[in-house]
Amino acid sequence: EPKGKGSSEHKKFLAVGRFSPLHKGFDILIEAFALFAKQNEDWTLDIVGEGPEEDMLRSLISKHHLEKRVTIFPFTKDVEKHYESASVYVLSSRWEGFGLVLVEAMSYGLPIISSYLPVTKELLEGKEVGIFFENEDVTDLALKMKQTTRNEDLISLSQTALKYSQEFKTSYIIQQWRNILSNLPQ
Repeated sequence: EPKGKGSSEHKKFLAVGRFSPLHKGFDILIEAFALFAKQNEDWTLDIVGEGPEEDMLRSLISKHHLEKRVTIFPFTKDVEKHYESASVYVLSSRWEGFGLVLVEAMSYGLPIISSYLPVTKELLEGKEVGIFFENEDVTDLALKMKQTTRNEDLISLSQTALKYSQEFKTSYIIQQWRNILSNLPQ
């Protein structure tokens, strides 16, 4: 259960996940943010996680002189504080199973920018909670980041994300199972 809510006023992108080789696409995200940052001086990027790619990600941040704009935070059991202090969640994965972080982010009212993957398409397409970028396309992600920060509908996307996340609450899922089970032939 979220204790707070993100806000467009924070002007912060957030990504959360394990730094595992060629999976979560944090390298793609940092490269895209570097392009985005050339035209925007206000927004920052927080990445929460750890793993074998951390040194490479820190090198990318340094290469683009983004040390004051991109922060890597270690894995934490208190990830809620990061959702609460963000404005937009970015899923830059090259591939993904069910994106639990997407549901978590939406429960904090964060609009989503996501790789266009089969699971994200199934979960998010047509829900008006964010936008997709072409998988592994750094330039497209940078463009979508720019569009999102200028999007006058950011507050509306946030409200829709918050509302849609309710469909993933335990009580809602339990009720769905009860409905299915009560309609089974006896």
